Parts: sequence; C-alpha cells; structure tokens
Amino acid sequence: QELDDELRDYLDQAAMEKMSSGMSREEARRAARLEMGGMEAVKENVRATSWETRLETLWADLRFGARLLRFNPVFACAAILSLALGIGANTAIFQLLDAVRLRTLPVKNPQEMARIKLDRRGSRSGNFSTRYPDFTYALWEQIRDKQQGFSRVFAWSPNQFNVSPAGEVHNAQGLWLSGEFFETLGVKPALGRLLNTADDQPACAAAGAVLSYSYWQQEYGGRTDVIREKLTISRHPFPIIGVTEPDFHGVEVGRYFDVAVPLCAEPLVNGEDSQLKNHVGWWLSVLGRLKPDWTVERAAAQLGAISPSLFEATLPPEYNPENAKHYLAIRLTAKPADLGVSDLRESYEQPLWLLLALAGLVLLIASANLANLLLARASVRVKEMGMRMAVGASRGRLIRQLLAESLLLSALGAALGALLAHNLSQVLATSLSTERDPVFVDLGTDWRVVGFTTALAILTCILFGLAPALRATGVSPWLVLRESGRGMTEGRSRFSLRRILVVAQVALSLTLLVGALLFARSLNNLATLDPGFRRDGILVSDLDFTARHLSRDARLAFSEELLRRVRAIRGVDAAAVADIVPLSGNGIGHDILLGDTGEPQGEAPSAAFNYVSPGFFDTMRTRFLVG
Repeated sequence: QELDDELRDYLDQAAMEKMSSGMSREEARRAARLEMGGMEAVKENVRATSWETRLETLWADLRFGARLLRFNPVFACAAILSLALGIGANTAIFQLLDAVRLRTLPVKNPQEMARIKLDRRGSRSGNFSTRYPDFTYALWEQIRDKQQGFSRVFAWSPNQFNVSPAGEVHNAQGLWLSGEFFETLGVKPALGRLLNTADDQPACAAAGAVLSYSYWQQEYGGRTDVIREKLTISRHPFPIIGVTEPDFHGVEVGRYFDVAVPLCAEPLVNGEDSQLKNHVGWWLSVLGRLKPDWTVERAAAQLGAISPSLFEATLPPEYNPENAKHYLAIRLTAKPADLGVSDLRESYEQPLWLLLALAGLVLLIASANLANLLLARASVRVKEMGMRMAVGASRGRLIRQLLAESLLLSALGAALGALLAHNLSQVLATSLSTERDPVFVDLGTDWRVVGFTTALAILTCILFGLAPALRATGVSPWLVLRESGRGMTEGRSRFSLRRILVVAQVALSLTLLVGALLFARSLNNLATLDPGFRRDGILVSDLDFTARHLSRDARLAFSEELLRRVRAIRGVDAAAVADIVPLSGNGIGHDILLGDTGEPQGEAPSAAFNYVSPGFFDTMRTRFLVG
C-alpha cells in the first residue's frame, strides 16, 4: 500500500508539471504514465532493490546450491575437506600468532603499560639467573625512587618454587614481585586479597603468598577456606592471603604462574644464595603504568637523563675499571608493554609468520584445484546458462547464483576448519612445551580469529568461484540457440585458463615440496649435531640444600659425600656435580683478564663460566682437542 501511494504521488506530480506547460489533464496523465512505464513493472524494479528482496534471493540461491551439492556428494565432500584443511591450518597458526603477538594483556588500560629496559644488555657481567635479567635489586630501588614518568612501577622475576613440605621436590611456577605489582596492573582478587606495598618491606618475616586461579582450582579444589592455610616454599611456610582473577596469568605471554610472593622474602628462601643484596645479581624486570600526560618517548627521555647518576650510585665494587666503564655507559629506556613480556614471542614470531605463509600456499593450491573442478562442471552447464540468459536472466544474476554455491562450500569448509584449528593449535602449543620449561598459551577465540576465518572463507570463495562463474556465463545466448541442435564445444580460452590453473598448482606444490625437503634436511642436521657431550644415558638431578640450612663449606662436604655414594651405585659409570647443566638456559658470565697483573688491558672479552667437580668431562663424555 505504501509503495502504491508513493507511485501515485509521483504520477500526480509528473502530470502537474506537464499541465503547467500547456497540456490538458488527460494528455498530461497519459504522457506521465508512458514515461513511468507499467505500474507492476515499476513495482518489481523497486522491490528488487530492497534489502529484503536481496536477502530472499541470496537464501534462494543458497538453497539451490545446496540441492546441487546434494546431487553430487563426492565433489561436495572433496571440496569441503580440502577447504577445511587449508582454512584450518591457517586459522590454527593465526590463533597462535594472535595469542603471542596481537593480544594485549588482560589488565586495566593495557596501552598505558611500558617496560623499562637497558639500551645495551651486553655491557654487564655477573650472575644472570632468570629469563629477564634486566636489573639488580639496587638498580630497581633507584628506578623506583627517581623515575617521574610513571604513576606506578613494579619489579618482578619468574622462578621455580619447591612447594613440597618434605621429601621429593614438587616444583611450582613462581613469581617474585614488588608490592606495587597487582595495584599497578589493576588486577582484582577472586578470593581474599592481593599483595601490596605493605607486604613488601625489608626483612619481611611473615610474607604472604598469592595463588593463581588455575593453581587454586588444581591443587586446592577451589576451596574457599584456603586462606586459612599455609604454603611451604623451600621448607618455609607462607600464609595464603588471596587468589587472582581467572583470566590473569601474569605479564609474561607464553608462561603462567602458580604462586606469587614479595621480593622481600627472597633472602628467606634462597639464604646465602640470595640475589637481593648481590650487586652483580641480575634477576629483575621492571614495568610501569605511564602517567596520563606522559608518552613512552617522554618517559624514555627522562629515564635516560637520570641514568648517569643512577648507575654511578649502584656501581658494583667488584667491577674492575673496564667493567665499570661499560657499566657507567649504560642508559635506561622505555618500550611499550601493552602486549606483555615474552621470550616466546621473540623466539617464535618469525617462524609462525613463515608457517602462516606456507599454510597460505596450501590454501592457494586447494583453491586452484577447486577452481579447476568448478571449471569442468561449468563447461557442462554452459548450455543451461545460455538458455537462461536467452529467456531473460541477466548475467549478473547468474554469477551471483554460482557464487552463492561457492560461498556455501567456503562456509562449510570454514566451519569444519575452525573445529580442526582449535585442536591443531593446541598440538602446536604443546609441542613448544617441555617438562622443565612449560609453555602456556591462551588460545581463546576472539574477534580477530573470527574475522580472520571469515575473511579466509570469503577470499577462497572469490579465488575458486569467480573464474568458473564468469566462464559459465560468458557464452552468447544466440550461440547457444544456434548450437542447441549440435551440442556445444569448449573454446580455446576456456582450456587456456584450466592449463594456467594446473601450472599454478604444480608450481606451488613444487615450492612447498622443496621447502619441506629443506626443512627435513635442517631438522636432520640438528638431530645429528654433535653437542660436545653424550646425550643418551645421562640422568640430571637438581639438589635443594635449603631444608638442611648448610653453610657453603658444609654444602661442598655434603656434595662430595653424596657424589661418592652415587658413584658406588651399581650401574653408574660416572657422576659429577655442576652449577650449570648444559643447555639448561642458565649461565654465569665473567670477563677474561689477560696477563699476569689481573688488570684489564683494553677490551676484556667476556665468557660463560661453569663450576664443576672432578670427573665432569668423563661423565659427559666430552672429548678434549688439546691437553
């Protein structure tokens, strides 16, 4: 009714305009009707441009495409499976990239977070005991007191805690953190309270411990009365004061934590090996939240300005003049930390982008294969398309119908691929994790993953569906009618396109094959690489002397007696003690001073050190080249 009223108003206005030019009423209405055309035809044209009609047409095209696929189940299954594998592989790798590289920290206003770093990390010597050994405790205190660009800053350090009250070691992923940690990040407790500055005071004797939500569920069954209990860390009791939110796993992407305790409790746990007052003990990383009117660049400039006095105040007395020169030349800077801190990102970001590119090639091959199959089907339907255009169907309408069939295939392939991607991404993440170095990646599906999968479905629809649709509808209706009695034949251009697709498939497949062979060769070289020691038949055992409260001299005597008893065990060929286990990631660095004076002469080369007992090289079966 509304459309009829609009058309009548338009007709009356057109007639009035013609009457003003001198026509009679009847002549004006007749001329207006002739210009407008038939009323029903105009209605059909208007309805065809509405979104409701377009939606109905798309639904009809999808149902028509579903019927065609049902009549050819072998082709449908092959097409959907090929797309599912291609889209699933791409989505799985992108899901890992999203979790490691694109997703921000689940904290309040993550764009305000920044990381304080050194402009030259190689100009230091000492003990580096964590994954992010940016600062000593003395440097952290100076930064906390003298920085001006951050509303709050905090220090933290990853570690492993032995939470077994007695007997065999039971390790948990731990965090040393300053009292400003949770308040700076804006993390709220799921139970109890979190650590604050009052908990992180010098020589704290009754420091509390905070559990992660997952550790609370796993080890304590989610009991609310856990607040009344105590957690043992290296045989020292810590009262449990709270549990973090379920989605907070720390600021280190790719890792998780189980237990967090304040920095002031580090001497209580580590005793004589404490890093807190060690001037050459590098073990802390520092993050902060920028003030509202400060940028990362401005904060970095302020940190650089205070660096000379800061490093002069914390110069380790153990350093020789050359070490001191390098140390005093270091400057502080700041970098954005909205994505968190991650050595996993630094190690695997480029390989993941490479894997995504290779998975994209696999999807291109699948699309080219499907395009060839659809071209073959289109050649059978050329006569059908020509007859439909001869009776009035437009070429655009037929192309939309054929693309709807391709879109249906892409949607089904993307849906199945999303299911495969979830399992495949879990397998990829698990392959990066080891028992001694566990990796945690939050593989939740967010808007970026959904958008990526949707874009892949649309792109593949265009890649393999558009060319066959254009070819199928490119025939002349007049030629179809003329050849209807003798049959249609393939044109030279149609065969040329199919040849191009075949050549493209072969080229892409050979590229992937050569890449896979090169990768297999590199993997074989790594597997057969001689590390300088025997890899098989070696048992590594970590010793924790904390519970025995031994001095350094008593530890040496205990280690010698333990080593003597281990060597006497039947089946043990050799045994030794070492501070650093090869390939463990830990290290001790010192400068090499040449000559007899012990004084540096120019640039002093730095080297990695290890302290081992007699028989170490025989135990590791390490060959000597000289001596």
